[in-house]
Amino acid sequence: MAEIFQQFGGMMDAAQGYRNLGQERMTAAQDQASAANALASGAWCSEDYTDYFANVQLQTNETHAHGTDAVQRGTVMDQVVADGQSTLATCRGIAGSLRV
Repeated sequence: MAEIFQQFGGMMDAAQGYRNLGQERMTAAQDQASAANALASGAWCSEDYTDYFANVQLQTNETHAHGTDAVQRGTVMDQVVADGQSTLATCRGIAGSLRV
């Protein structure tokens, strides 16, 4: 039983890691978008920068999508862990009742 519990603990750590990674990626994407918007609004920008900012926007959107996916994976893993812990508690209860 201890091994099963350790597996769920490892899954919780992985879920937290996914969420942290997702949050970091979304923050980076928002920072890039803010920087691009600030630069694009400057009067010094010429049409030469159009492709650059289009690429930055594309990378920002992709990074944000990857971050969102990582956060969702972490949330799903949390639910799996909760379900597993509930199943483990049920199994312990059944095992305890069989010791009679």
